[in-house]
Amino acid sequence: YSKNFGVSFTEPYVFDRNVSAGVDLALHVVQLLAGDPRVTRYAHPLRREIITNSLVNGLVNRGGITFVHRAVEETGARAEEIVKAFVVAREVFDAQSFIDDVEVLDHVISTQVQSRLLLRLRRLLDRATRWFVHHEVEHTPIETLVERYREPVQQLSPKVPDLVVGVGREKFEAEVDQLVGEGVPTALARRAAALLDDFVLLDIVELARDLGEDVEDVAAAYYYGGAQIGLGRMLDAIAELPRDDRWDALARGAVRDDAYAVLADLTRDVLAESEPSQTTQERWQQWAQRHSLAVERARAAVTGVQNSAARLAPMSVALRTMRSLTRAAAGERD
Repeated sequence: YSKNFGVSFTEPYVFDRNVSAGVDLALHVVQLLAGDPRVTRYAHPLRREIITNSLVNGLVNRGGITFVHRAVEETGARAEEIVKAFVVAREVFDAQSFIDDVEVLDHVISTQVQSRLLLRLRRLLDRATRWFVHHEVEHTPIETLVERYREPVQQLSPKVPDLVVGVGREKFEAEVDQLVGEGVPTALARRAAALLDDFVLLDIVELARDLGEDVEDVAAAYYYGGAQIGLGRMLDAIAELPRDDRWDALARGAVRDDAYAVLADLTRDVLAESEPSQTTQERWQQWAQRHSLAVERARAAVTGVQNSAARLAPMSVALRTMRSLTRAAAGERD
């Protein structure tokens, strides 16, 4: 990994800012070992190799040793694109601060609990990396993407627990209670429990940019809409799908991506057909009344998925039915 990326990975953001954890220390140690004050940490001849090695170590530690290989196979992207997207995801979601908060609990909570916390972060980074791979990461510098997404994501992230409603809210509270009971500080427990809900902040930020709406208003509409159409139940059902081989994993991921895409499109329609002066509930209720028959069909489809065994076929049908909501709205606008 280090040898390959040392040649192919050329992002200035990484090599100019030492964004990989531990790089400053490693460069400082090399400087001391050199015994030459003229060899500064910013002009060291091995600086690029040290940064690359640290970056790859962090990627393997947080993503897993097969992370890049799996992502390449499942997305068709090049390895350097995967690494680039991973760096963006890590910076946007401030992964290092979460890792630091978990590691400071060494010998305070069990290693099993710490591992579970870090695995939640791994799942977030895995999904976010793939999201950035599919959203202009190839031709956009890391610095541009980080500047575009980090501030609004960091603004919204602490508010996610209060935005999630319905089944998602119940799951969040249950997970927080469990983690606190295992000795995790409340603030960290709340952040950990909301990590996977944070993933959709990327869609929310993109929607807000496209629509020119306040990002908090878009977030409120998105999470409220997820409860209205039963997205939480759909995602729970998707999580039960088998992953016996590569194709199962690809199909499972594709269905999950489709579910998120449907909600993003529905939120776009709801906001486009209403006024910013209205409350979130008013905007969704107005839209649902206008498309009442399609909404009822979509809810019935989600209920059918919930009441059936975990199989891909009923989920595909339910998603197609939910997708018809956006087509119906588009048809009326035309």
